[in-house]
Amino acid sequence: METVTVDTTGIELVDAGDYVVFFQATSSGSASWGTAPSTTYADGDLVYQNNGGDTSRWDARSWVVASFIDTAFELLLATGPTTEEELANLMAATSGATLVFVNSARNVVRIQGQASLVARDQQMTATRAGGGSNADLVTVSTRNSQTGLVGNLYTWAEITGLRAEDDANDRDFTGRGFQIGGDVPISPNMVAGLSFGVQDLDVSGPSFSQEGVLRYLQPYLAYQSGPWSGEANIIYGLGEFTQTSTSGTGTGDTRLAALSLSGGYDFDMGDGLTLRPTLGLTHGTEEVTGDTGTLAGAGSTTVRFTEVSLGGRLTRNTAHGSFFAGLHADWQDTSGDTQIVSDLLAEDGWTGRLELGGSFESDNGLLFDTSVELGGLGGDFHSTSGALRLAIRF
Repeated sequence: METVTVDTTGIELVDAGDYVVFFQATSSGSASWGTAPSTTYADGDLVYQNNGGDTSRWDARSWVVASFIDTAFELLLATGPTTEEELANLMAATSGATLVFVNSARNVVRIQGQASLVARDQQMTATRAGGGSNADLVTVSTRNSQTGLVGNLYTWAEITGLRAEDDANDRDFTGRGFQIGGDVPISPNMVAGLSFGVQDLDVSGPSFSQEGVLRYLQPYLAYQSGPWSGEANIIYGLGEFTQTSTSGTGTGDTRLAALSLSGGYDFDMGDGLTLRPTLGLTHGTEEVTGDTGTLAGAGSTTVRFTEVSLGGRLTRNTAHGSFFAGLHADWQDTSGDTQIVSDLLAEDGWTGRLELGGSFESDNGLLFDTSVELGGLGGDFHSTSGALRLAIRF
């Protein structure tokens, strides 16, 4: 590093490249760069500026004033991220992936819960018999072998994948997982179920990378009565993540809790077409706690997220299965308990979401459900999630 004492009124950079111009003030005053307005600094401050290689803008740069001690350590000693920054980046990365995952898991129980109710309707034949005015009414049920049903238990399994890109923060997200579950009827129009899943999540960015696994339980309810339908589920998950940065490697733990509610009303359009307007609400929190390495002693931080979805789904039923397409508008709000975390979170506001899928049954009794969602349309955070769901005829 070359140190030059400047005692003139200006400084001239003759070669293109990256420059850090700085000096320690020995008395109060002001500094300016070309035609930029002067910046007043106090005695003892360090005034510096990173000018880059764009010579056409050298005469329009502004000075940045910062604490001499903090800036000197950052510029001269090239220290890595602080513990607070390490925790904030882990929180922002995991929460971004979590939002995509929660939406995917929400759709799992929506589809499987409704599929369970349909399967039960198809396999139940009820007759009533009686004799005389004082005879009791008797209900007789017969059950055939239906896809996914063993007695009263409906079972299913799912393989999932997701990918997302956060253009605003230059981060990429990928995930792979599986989920299994089952439900039983608690009334003629409602089932209650429980599922368990494991999701691997990887995040990469300019100066950080994270990899980890999230294990979760998801109890759910599904309801269908005439044209009305609805679902409710709770997700509770625990995760372990490893983060690598210029400071080294650290590990942290995550705790996720989320509640999702959704409902719809079916309009019969004729010719096998059904239009279902939908309304959904998701609210949850995720807490990250530093554990070892660069995250040791970092404490905990929390992100809260809320999403409201409005849209519709068009389904066509055929002799070979069903197909659906949906279009939704999602409003999202996320907030951290510190400003440094909030600054790194995905953008809030409205975005669009497109979904496509279908259901097909093979001759050997396997039911294949496939779906794909494209989220974040019109925003900086774009996501793609897909799933292959299997139900078995016993």
